[in-house]
Amino acid sequence: MSKRYSKETRKYTPKQLCLAVTAVHNLDLSVSKAAVEYHIPRKTLDDHVKKQLNSKPGPDSEISPEEELALVGYAKYLANRGLMTRSIMRQYLISIVKRSGRTTRFNLEKGPSDKWFRKFISRHAELTERTPEAQDRSRGRMSNPKVMQQYFGLLQDTIDKLGVQPNQIFNCDETGWSGKEKSRQKVIAVKGHHSYQQSVISSGHLTAHICICGDGRVLPTFIIFEESLPRTAYKDGVPSNWLFGYSDSGYMDSELFLLWFKMVFLPNCGAKRQVLLIMDNHDSHTTLDLIECARENQVELLGLPPHTTHILQPLAVSINGPLKAKFSSTATQLGHMNKHQTVNKAKFPSVLSHTIDEICSPARVKEAFRKTGISPFNPDAIDKSQLTETHNISTVETNSNLNQDHSPKQSTTLCSACGSFVGENPLVTEGLIPEHLSSIFAPVPAKPMTARRKLVTEARVITGNDHVQKLYEKVEEEKKKKDDVEKRKAEREEKRRLRKRKRQESKMLKRGRLRGISKGRLKRRKR
Repeated sequence: MSKRYSKETRKYTPKQLCLAVTAVHNLDLSVSKAAVEYHIPRKTLDDHVKKQLNSKPGPDSEISPEEELALVGYAKYLANRGLMTRSIMRQYLISIVKRSGRTTRFNLEKGPSDKWFRKFISRHAELTERTPEAQDRSRGRMSNPKVMQQYFGLLQDTIDKLGVQPNQIFNCDETGWSGKEKSRQKVIAVKGHHSYQQSVISSGHLTAHICICGDGRVLPTFIIFEESLPRTAYKDGVPSNWLFGYSDSGYMDSELFLLWFKMVFLPNCGAKRQVLLIMDNHDSHTTLDLIECARENQVELLGLPPHTTHILQPLAVSINGPLKAKFSSTATQLGHMNKHQTVNKAKFPSVLSHTIDEICSPARVKEAFRKTGISPFNPDAIDKSQLTETHNISTVETNSNLNQDHSPKQSTTLCSACGSFVGENPLVTEGLIPEHLSSIFAPVPAKPMTARRKLVTEARVITGNDHVQKLYEKVEEEKKKKDDVEKRKAEREEKRRLRKRKRQESKMLKRGRLRGISKGRLKRRKR
């Protein structure tokens, strides 16, 4: 093959080629002008226009280059939602071909074959087929640029107001072990046989509350056992400043968090104030006792937006996952050395201490703060591939105010009656699809969020005056409700006593009449 036609010298992309062919087919440009504008050899473009190219991967695409680019753009749009499958794409292809009215070689009932899909993927290297990862619906709703912008705006304002440095910024979080964890390392096994590995972690839930600092430090760990502390020695092999506690479920609660804050965080966060502690918005972190203690010690508490810790929390992004994986691997290795060895409640702290020393190095901790855009402050450092773009599409019912041409002011609204857009399709505005295909490729309407009184939808400064005032109002409201409940309970009890007294009087009166005793004598007898 000569150098002129080698792949190394090709300077154009498949997208440029499709755009050039579309421009020629639409009579916007001649082949020569399109070749110059899109940097494509004239002969190559002419071959594609005349469909005389023999080296094209696979058969004809059955759709025009413009329609294929629209299909690719729509597939990219649905990529974050995991909605575009082969069966769904077949329906879109059938709709495109039927709308055009042209003849096609594939079955209009079943759509193109799997071979067509493989060739389609080969023509567009940016697309691939893979098994989608499961995502919580709340995470999908909250992981959007608008929430990120609100959080980083609040974070920057807080850092500027406090004037804190990396050694004054902390992040805390809980991670738990249920006793059902297993090592992720692969083992060598015999073909055709199952491979089993004995569990070496004791049953029962345990929680480790970990706190890290922007300068790479790791504060003493707080371990929470289920139901009670171990009966045997459990502090052997762990630092003396670790804290231990227990709860009925083995999870963190408000009392234990306040205990950790007073006994671990305040003595180890340093003497320099102010201090910023970033954490999630769990109820155990937002009690009045904790907030008053934090404000007295010049500690600012910043709550992350809900369901975004997998993007914004340093511990969740870079520490907890490797820590649990290493812990499981270490526990499994202990089982290899002694098949009767188990990591029970008493041995759990020492194994965890060894694992933290290996995983939570200063470099990894600093990298965790960097990847979440906290230190140094950089909103672009987060993993934006996990964000879901929002188009704010809503569905409305038709009414007399809607004209037949669908021309009200809302440009991102779907009509529930006909399914067409009230205004211009936002995907057309963004240049993902051409206008004549807007009725086929429609954005996915966003499900409206139902209003809930207790729902937190953004980051907040927990120690801020506004939030503290709301908490005081909440306490007063709860106290009033409790008093009302007690008052109603007392009233019901009083009514019950009166009814009981009346029934007793009625019975006594009935007995007196049967014995021939007068009503007056009965009253005197009662006295």
